[in-house]
This record gives sequence, structure tokens and C-alpha cells, in this order.
Amino acid sequence: MQLSKEQYACLQLSLCDGIGPMRMNAGLEKLGSYQAALAAVQGAKNRKISAASRTDTDKVLSACVQQNIQILFKDNPQYPAPLKYISDAPHLLYLKGDISILKKPCVSIVGTRNASINGLKFTEKLSKTFAREGLCVVSGLARGIDAAAHKGAIGAQGKTIAVLAGGLGKIYPPEHTNLAKQILEDGGLLISEMPPHTEHIAPLFPRRNRIVSGLSKALCVTESALKSGSLITARLALEHGRDVFAVPGHPTDPRAIGPNSLLKQGALWLEGASDVLTVYKSEENAPKEPSLFDMPEEDRAQNTSDSKAPLADKILTLLTNTPTSLDELCKETETNITTLTTTLTLLDMDGHIAWHGSNKVSKVVS
Repeated sequence: MQLSKEQYACLQLSLCDGIGPMRMNAGLEKLGSYQAALAAVQGAKNRKISAASRTDTDKVLSACVQQNIQILFKDNPQYPAPLKYISDAPHLLYLKGDISILKKPCVSIVGTRNASINGLKFTEKLSKTFAREGLCVVSGLARGIDAAAHKGAIGAQGKTIAVLAGGLGKIYPPEHTNLAKQILEDGGLLISEMPPHTEHIAPLFPRRNRIVSGLSKALCVTESALKSGSLITARLALEHGRDVFAVPGHPTDPRAIGPNSLLKQGALWLEGASDVLTVYKSEENAPKEPSLFDMPEEDRAQNTSDSKAPLADKILTLLTNTPTSLDELCKETETNITTLTTTLTLLDMDGHIAWHGSNKVSKVVS
């Protein structure tokens, strides 16, 4: 695999411990090139950052060649345009399969691993319809809803993209190895931000979720618990300015709590594929509002922590156990509905607020 000096530096920089997309962005902005940023890392005396060696980098390249894995850099014209709009977009992607489908319009489907029979059937039917309409179905290759989404697209002779949290040389879960092979055999694509032999560890899944969200104009949540990876993906989709759809469910089913919560927060109602397909009549892919990811890492951390976020603190100060409308909160906090909803989602996931009918919220008093 032949790389330019700049591409090699980008790869080596991405392998450094303590260096993520946001720090790479900062290095590029300040120093002008990956090579200069890498030199700065190698010369820094920072115990939190460990520079990757050329030996480590060459091992990754060798593994990619052996496993027929391609590396797609962010400046490549084939890099998916919607993903570029998020400010912490990966500077490179590891790919296996047909790269050309990255140019197709994509729709993401996520949900619980512990899915119901009805949830699996609905998801597979939804995915089949999307595939027949020419959309590429994106999901995370997980058990349950994700697997049903991939299978639906394959069953309709359509295209599907599986985004993995770990490396492409470590299919997870292992029982989906055959599903991954089928995706490739049917002209689909496997994607990861991580080197081929990276294990699927917990911290990597939220990073994976932003790619699932970032690839598509719309995200569909079919079944999900309240505190789950699917709800994190939905929050990221809102931050990216994507349309979020949720399937309403029975209130006594814990797998319906997540989608029902999203619907209370303004997610779009999803009863069938036609509800989502209208979104794809628009050619606009750009996010509608600036996201939390447009901020520097320090500011983003402050805004996503309810103990530090000024807006979150202000909301909790204003709220009581009496339901308050979102319009009133927008007025009192002097913020827009998208920013307000994003912060409320975080507070909801942490158990600080409760949602009521007519888009009203109250403070949970312990």
C-alpha cells in the first residue's frame, strides 16, 4: 500500500495514544500539516500522549494489505460527504468492500440488542423498503435490531454498511462473522475508525455511534431502552442536524421507553418507510444547527456535563416539579430549540428531568 508522506503522517498520528480527531484538527489548524503535527507530538513531553512508532504504523499497513482492507483519508473525494460535516469526523477510515456505495444516500437504523419479535420483523421490513428505494442501510452489526437492519437490506438485494467499533480483523459479535461475509458478498461495506486488530472495548462504541449517525441524513430508532447506545446515537444525530425518527411502542415494554422518550422530545413519528422517505427528497446534507462538536474539546466537555454546563445548570435552576413548556424554557434561557433539546436529552439520560405531554418537562426531585 503506497501512501504519500502526508498520508503516512496522518496514519501514524491517528495511532498515537491520547490523540483523537479533535486534537488532530487542532494540530492541522495550528501547524498546517499532518507531518508538522506528528513532529510536534514526537517532540512533546506530555505523559498523556504516546507517539506511535514507524514500526507500529508499518504493522497496520501490512495487516491492511493482508486482509484486503483499504484506508480512506478525509481529503479523498470518495470520503462520505455527510460525515465530513461533523467536526470530529475521522481523519481516516478503514474499509472492506465496495467503496462506491459511500456515494449512495444512506439511512441509519439502530436499536436494542434484546429486540422483540415484532421489533425485528418491523426493522427488517423497514430496511427492505429502504433498500428497494435505492437507499443504503447503515447500522452497527450488533445483535438484535442492527442485524435485522442489515438482513433486510440484503434480502431486498440492496446495499448495507456495517460500522464496527473495533477493527475489521475482529468481527464483533463473533456470531455475526457470516453476516459480515454476506454483506461483503452482496456488494456492501464494512467500516471502522480503528486499526484492523483493535479489540471491541466499551469506550469505542460511542465513537462508532457518531459514524453511524454521521453517514446518514436520517436515523431510525425502532426499539431501545432509555439509557442505551441507541439513544446516544440519536443524541448525536440531533447534534449533527439529522432527522431522528422513532417507532412508538407500548409504555409497559422497556424496549419502547427509548423511542417514546425521543418522541416526547420532538423526534419524528415512524410507522413505516414512507415517513422517512420524504426526507430524501431534499438534497441538503448540511447540519441545520451548529452542534456541540463544533466547539473545542474543553468547551464540549463542559457543555456535555450537567455538573459544569451553564445551560444545564440554568435549566435545573428554572425547573420545578411542575411541568414547564419548552417555549417558556427557550425564552428564559435565551437559547434555540435545538440547543435546548440537546441539553434536555443529556439531563433526561442522567435522570435529572422528566418529560410530560405537550412538550413539557419537570425537574426530578430526589
